[in-house]
Amino acid sequence: EDKLQANVAQTISNIRASGIKIWLITGDHTATARKIALTCGVTSPKDHVISFTETSIVNREQLVDALSQSFSLPVVLEVCGPVMDLVWPEEELREQFFNVATKAATVIFSRFSPKQKLHAVELLKFYDSDAKVLGVGDGANDVPMLEACDVGIGMFGNEGQQAVNAADYGIAEFEFLHRLLLVHGRANYVRLTKVICYFFYKNALLVSTQFWYCLFNLFSGQSLYEGLTFALYNVLFTSLPCVVLGIFDRDVLNTDNIHEHPQLYKFGQENRGLNVKLFTRWIFEGLICSVGLFYLVILAVTSSEGLLNDGRSMGEAEVGLIIYTAVIVTTTVRIAIEVRSWTTLHMFTIIISLAFGWIFYFAYGEMPDESGIMYKLSLNVGFKISVWLMGINATFITVLPLIIAVYVALRLLPLKFLSLSFLIALKDATDIDAATRQPKEIIGRIDDDDEIQLEDSQSSLKRSGTGRN
Repeated sequence: EDKLQANVAQTISNIRASGIKIWLITGDHTATARKIALTCGVTSPKDHVISFTETSIVNREQLVDALSQSFSLPVVLEVCGPVMDLVWPEEELREQFFNVATKAATVIFSRFSPKQKLHAVELLKFYDSDAKVLGVGDGANDVPMLEACDVGIGMFGNEGQQAVNAADYGIAEFEFLHRLLLVHGRANYVRLTKVICYFFYKNALLVSTQFWYCLFNLFSGQSLYEGLTFALYNVLFTSLPCVVLGIFDRDVLNTDNIHEHPQLYKFGQENRGLNVKLFTRWIFEGLICSVGLFYLVILAVTSSEGLLNDGRSMGEAEVGLIIYTAVIVTTTVRIAIEVRSWTTLHMFTIIISLAFGWIFYFAYGEMPDESGIMYKLSLNVGFKISVWLMGINATFITVLPLIIAVYVALRLLPLKFLSLSFLIALKDATDIDAATRQPKEIIGRIDDDDEIQLEDSQSSLKRSGTGRN
């Protein structure tokens, strides 16, 4: 006989609090499925239930009448396998059934065969192309459903390994789904969206400086940068911090806080990490930074002697090297601003990225190719103080407005404009009243407009404990 695992009801409660709608699909009888839903917390005794079972619907006419009924309150819809056999052959009935099922708070499918489980997933994905379906199963009869879902999770159990083998992930107990989905799933989404936005930002910054240079060379196609160094920009000079950010960074250090606030998962559901507005802001920031870096260096070169150690005036190669180095430093500082959980690996990769550029310049400049652009270039440029000042000043002036904006956002803005994720991350990093100079009634909830509602919860802020890894 099947036994209910530990913490199933709590796991389902947290998943529902995160904004995920749950459909229960089982091959058991309707009465058994109803008891399972009550025991697991999928439904409650107070829920209003609408039943589409073989006892209430035996033909197409009764099905059409049932689907045409309207209901306003959140309801629980019960559907049995024979009713699904009436729905599936006709497209009109499938669409009507989909509209009814998606309006319900929860749907319980009982007496469903493996093929009907597959049909339930296909129905949802066909009529709602934006929906992301996650399926959980533990037996061979769940394999077609798991394969049709966007993400399939198989459970190790007494029914064999077929579900695990067909799934994308395997878990030993159902309660692990909470951590897999709401902790690791959310963290990976946050990291991935940061990496995507940053990747476009740093390439927009580099390429835009080439465009501004075209205004000086009459769009002749002449490149500001030497070919090999330009090609290695994404491969060597800016790749390591990006990889470390995408693997190890966490915006909420103590994962117990994510367990306590499952609504943080809505950050990904509402596409707050990657949307048109945010993407446009990153690209615009890259364009603005490119203007600052390029014209500040050009201004510094034209307003100074511009002489190198060998007595020559600075040319295209020297100016290109200075701007290229300033671009690398700016993008590295920019990704450092995005880091939320500093580790030794973060610091190591950032230092290596900054140092590796000049190591490469000197090594490449010593190669026995006197006709090359980079030959002895780093020796002439690298040991001149004015050159360093040009790059440092251009980078500092370009990055300074962003640093000021981040400081204002983190320290001076009213808390009602900040997200719950920020509050929790700040709570993990430092004492909140010292960081914000605000009273300790800070932690709160998010309403439908996603605005922090301040409330007295000093005890919430004083919760402490070791975060689970």
